[in-house]
Amino acid sequence: MTTAEILRAALAKLDGGRAWTQGVLTSGCEDSLCFCSIGSVAAVNGSRSPKRISAYRHLLDALPDGHETVSAYNDHPDRTWPDIEALFRRAIAAAEADQ
Repeated sequence: MTTAEILRAALAKLDGGRAWTQGVLTSGCEDSLCFCSIGSVAAVNGSRSPKRISAYRHLLDALPDGHETVSAYNDHPDRTWPDIEALFRRAIAAAEADQ
């Protein structure tokens, strides 16, 4: 998988926000699992491969100014699903440009 493919698959794991969570990497959500931003990447590419690290780096680089970590951004109480989806879209666009 390319970095962009990992990020697209991680975004898809979040199921339009229905499987997105805060405060933990993974948790139970009704009939399925929920993931934070980082947890969804880990669920797609479980090894610490260079592509997984690249996916994390692209998410980090896609953070809005003033934010230092993906986990803090994801877990902020004011964060919404559209914020997270936009983060992934920016990271995917950057990863595609890097290919």
